[in-house]
Amino acid sequence: MAQMDEGRRDFEQDFALRQALQAGDPEEVQQAVAALNRLISEQGYFDRLWVFGAAGHLLCCTDDRLEVPEDVVSLVSALAGSSEPRRGVGLDTKGQPLAFLVFPITIRHEPVGPVAFAKSLAPAIARFQAIQGGELYLVTAEGKLLAGTRPEPTLVLQAVRDSG
Repeated sequence: MAQMDEGRRDFEQDFALRQALQAGDPEEVQQAVAALNRLISEQGYFDRLWVFGAAGHLLCCTDDRLEVPEDVVSLVSALAGSSEPRRGVGLDTKGQPLAFLVFPITIRHEPVGPVAFAKSLAPAIARFQAIQGGELYLVTAEGKLLAGTRPEPTLVLQAVRDSG
């Protein structure tokens, strides 16, 4: 998540992106994101990106299918009226585990649109699978199992309940 926060600062400070969001023009937003991404793509801040207009409509994304995971939609809604970024974990539209960071882009403290980053958690889970005896489970606050090294829901949820 710290790496995603570094990318957030790059996006918050990008003049072209802020201006494009203020104009609300999807083509300008796409161009600004493409230019910024050429500069920072090697940093690995995100695997997927969604940029929304001030009214919450999708203006640009790195996913050709234009699919927005429900968890991103929820975080964008939760961001409304706040200047603090929102973080979460969830699943993409194919059921793969992701970490999310959603933050507002502002001009003179006025929000012009939120940006959402997503980073796959599959590599981290795979690293734990390689450790003999290592186990990792990604569980929501409601107790829903999202992913794990040995995703056997009844065993995992019982262990979560037992841990407190």
